[in-house]
Amino acid sequence: MEYKSLGRKETLQFKQDVGLKNLWTFEALNMSDGTLRVLGILLAVYQPQTPSLIAIVEFESWFLGGLESLRGRQGRLYQLLPEHLARLRHQ
Repeated sequence: MEYKSLGRKETLQFKQDVGLKNLWTFEALNMSDGTLRVLGILLAVYQPQTPSLIAIVEFESWFLGGLESLRGRQGRLYQLLPEHLARLRHQ
């Protein structure tokens, strides 16, 4: 994966080894939305200065599975709460 500048815009370029002489190269536009969203979460969790809270809007609408927590950089544990549960928790 590499950063790529397109004029005033920025994107990512992915490379995949498929066993041929050259790597296959494709743009973020060709990646699934779910893959890009999970990549964004991983980047947020593993950034050098780990935040105490990471908010993801409508997490439960696109992420399927039983993932309830995620261990990030330096062992910090993030709880993944659906938005309606997070609101109840703070009332």
